[in-house]
Amino acid sequence: MLFDNDGAYPPLSQFFAQQLGILESGSDPATVGLAIGEVAGQGNSQLITAGNSRIPPYWIYKAEGYAIVFIGGTEDISQAATLVTAWSRRIPNDTFAGLPDLMDSTAFAIIARFQSFGPPTPGRVFFVGHSYGGVLAQAAAAVFKSRNPSVSVLSVTFGAPRTGDRRFTAMQSRDSNTRWMNDDDPVPLLPPSIPAAISYASGLGNEVIGRWEQFVHGGGGVVLDSAGNPTPGELPPFGTISGGASLAGWLVKAGEGGITAHSMSTYYDRLTMLVNRTAPPMPSRVSEARAEPSRVNDRHTQNVQIDAWVGNIVHTGAAQQQPPIVVPENRPFKKVRFQGLWWITFGDELVAVAPNKKRAGRFCVIGNDFLRRHQRLAGVDTEAMKKLYADYIDAARIPDNGFVPAIAAFPTT
Repeated sequence: MLFDNDGAYPPLSQFFAQQLGILESGSDPATVGLAIGEVAGQGNSQLITAGNSRIPPYWIYKAEGYAIVFIGGTEDISQAATLVTAWSRRIPNDTFAGLPDLMDSTAFAIIARFQSFGPPTPGRVFFVGHSYGGVLAQAAAAVFKSRNPSVSVLSVTFGAPRTGDRRFTAMQSRDSNTRWMNDDDPVPLLPPSIPAAISYASGLGNEVIGRWEQFVHGGGGVVLDSAGNPTPGELPPFGTISGGASLAGWLVKAGEGGITAHSMSTYYDRLTMLVNRTAPPMPSRVSEARAEPSRVNDRHTQNVQIDAWVGNIVHTGAAQQQPPIVVPENRPFKKVRFQGLWWITFGDELVAVAPNKKRAGRFCVIGNDFLRRHQRLAGVDTEAMKKLYADYIDAARIPDNGFVPAIAAFPTT
């Protein structure tokens, strides 16, 4: 049976990735239980706990010799915001091994649920999670092992961000903690370093940036490229984080929109390519990847980095003031009189109608000034702007949201 030897690690991880993908896709969790029961050959006790605004849903399976805890990834902006807040707050002195209070309290809650049902604790327990669920899986595994030193505990994560500081990673064994990372998945780079951290924490201050720098990965990292080739490593080499207004929004965006480098299905596909090799070019278990070195800079170095980043933004902004701002051809707002009304065009398309010339003209003046001001900024997250504006328009169509008057359907013909 697959679980009899976790030395057969790529096949075991492939199996976990498949079941976690089924669970995250919204399928009946009982499907996961049946699949695991077939491989384990014994037992089918399972418990499903629905997620909320703070944590994703998780699912527990217990058999006579095995137990598995699956924890899903980030499902909505509120969960992502909760995670970012946990990274940003000062870590209380009474939490477990330097974990943020969110990870600490959630880990203990998951373990309490684990102990409260089904057969007694078996001799082998697996904690498995994707993305935010990977953070919680590592936290729960460490807490569980500290309470049950005689039990064999293994955490397996896919695309997990950083979980704790050096105190926490010192408790993790490279032989019992394996982090799978696609080489172009940016999520394991969270929380970000300077300069990306500055753009996300600009409203929070240098103290938050300093806290984010405390977070590091434990050992056991394995990087997968697009052909399924594995390499022990601490971080994905091609993951990138661009600046923006909301780290939580970026985290959600990184995992949505179909198949991405962070998707559970991508991890399963790459692991499948690895497992299907006739001679996998790696040991069955990977323990060579060491813990990530400390990211903490001394205050002087951190100030120099921040000053350099700010200086670059100021220089870029000053350079933008030299040439005249030109709105792309046929893209400014214009007012047009037609059939007794004043219409507003944008890109030669009718986009709005006003009851009189004054309102139409004022809208065009403000709109064109808005466009020019965008081109005088040192950096604009265009994808975030498009999404947020589209979300605003959708909300404005709903009278209950407080918009008066509601935006009516536009007469296109």
